[in-house]
Amino acid sequence: MILQLNFSNLTPTPAIEEHIETRVQSALRRFASRLTRVEVHVADLNGQKHGTDDKRVVIEARPAGMDPISVESRGADLYEVVRAGTRKLRDVLARTTERERDRKR
Repeated sequence: MILQLNFSNLTPTPAIEEHIETRVQSALRRFASRLTRVEVHVADLNGQKHGTDDKRVVIEARPAGMDPISVESRGADLYEVVRAGTRKLRDVLARTTERERDRKR
C-alpha cells in the first residue's frame, strides 16, 4: 500500500505527517493487502484566517480491482479530523469488503 500525503493552504509539521501515517496504517491494517494506494488530502479551507470547521481531510483508498473509495471529514482540530476520517474509511472498507464477500457466495 502506497501512502501519499497532499497539503493545501498549510505547511505540515513532522508531527502531523507522522500522525496521519500512523492513523492510516493502523486503521487500514486489515485491508492493506487489498489496497494499492491511499491518498490523504489535507486542507485549511480558511488559509491564514481562523474559524470553526476550517480543516478538511479527504482520504481516498484504491482497492485492487475496484473503484476508489473516498471519505471526507471536517473540523477545527486537524488531529481529530484525521482520526474521524480514518475511522470513516475503515468502516466503509469493512462494509464494502463484507458486501463483496456476500456477493461471491
